[in-house]
Amino acid sequence: HVRYWIPLLLFCVSFKVAAMPVLKTVQPLAFTPGKTVEVRVSGERFTAGLKLWTSFTAKSKLINLKPKQAVFRLTLPSHTTVRVGQIRVYDSTGISASFLMLVDPLSTVSPKSAQRGKPQPLAWPVAIDG
Repeated sequence: HVRYWIPLLLFCVSFKVAAMPVLKTVQPLAFTPGKTVEVRVSGERFTAGLKLWTSFTAKSKLINLKPKQAVFRLTLPSHTTVRVGQIRVYDSTGISASFLMLVDPLSTVSPKSAQRGKPQPLAWPVAIDG
């Protein structure tokens, strides 16, 4: 009778996995210790109970939510060390795969244009997301 339960169990597990949030992009890709930043995440299956998890100490608050995009206000303590960290989103259905990002004292800038004739002005020192 075990062979009848295995397909049912696999169906239930696959249904649960299909409902979990999926994290596709995070902007910015680096966070500065001691600062507050708005983090934009995009993905799928975001619900009203969406929360942000980090592998380092940080306070996060959801400030805007759409079905495929969310914005969190993230604050890192000033004593946070430089490191590669992980970020995930989760809700009552489960937790997303992790997304790697950097904790770095340099401020970050996202590229605005890839055109060679129109370079983007930068104020040094700065890190560029890419």
